[in-house]
Amino acid sequence: MSVVSLRTSGASMCCLILAGCASSPAVHHQPEERLPVVSKEGSAFYYQCDKDFGFPAHGTEDAITVDLKDGSHTLRRNSVEAGFHYSQGKISLQGKGDQAYFNDGSQRYQCVIDRRKSLWEDARYRGADFIAMGNEPGWKLELSRQGDMLYIGDYGTVSFRIATPKSSHANKSPLVFAAKDAEHSLWLSIEDKPCVDTMKGDRFDVSVSLVVDGRPLTGCGMILNPLYP
Repeated sequence: MSVVSLRTSGASMCCLILAGCASSPAVHHQPEERLPVVSKEGSAFYYQCDKDFGFPAHGTEDAITVDLKDGSHTLRRNSVEAGFHYSQGKISLQGKGDQAYFNDGSQRYQCVIDRRKSLWEDARYRGADFIAMGNEPGWKLELSRQGDMLYIGDYGTVSFRIATPKSSHANKSPLVFAAKDAEHSLWLSIEDKPCVDTMKGDRFDVSVSLVVDGRPLTGCGMILNPLYP
């Protein structure tokens, strides 16, 4: 996926763990159990299943919407003694922690939350169009074309938001965003060059150079939605 071709297309979901996904308390307050959501306000995640099947989902503790080939289905939470159970008609999701069984009405799948893909899916759900990450120290950046850029650095100990500026070099790589406010400066370059994560070996569509308050950083990125109108 080239930077130049982003006018009409996004990119496939992939993910790199900066710090494990957070989780909410489980039903009936059993500390060892977790619902497959991050917060009561809503979040998104991705289930990877057997039989070469997987699906994204989003929702709250009370309802989860699963996105399948035939469309989206909203499953309501049912009361159970342990774990979680959501259903709508013949479609159901039942499990404990990151593990679940999913029934699409015709087949039953054994699934697990893919934390890497879930990070990207949750960023997209919250409105991010681009996300990048790097190592040593661990950092993450989310960019919303119509909103702001969220920077989280030093393994999560530093974070700030800054308004997303108009990009330069719109018709060629690299795509550059330069922003500054009263407290912070951020310069982002997205280059049409494949990138391999230095820690995990994961491959990404684009390479990223970042300068945060004068501090240079490098990493890899993935386009979630088109970066052009």
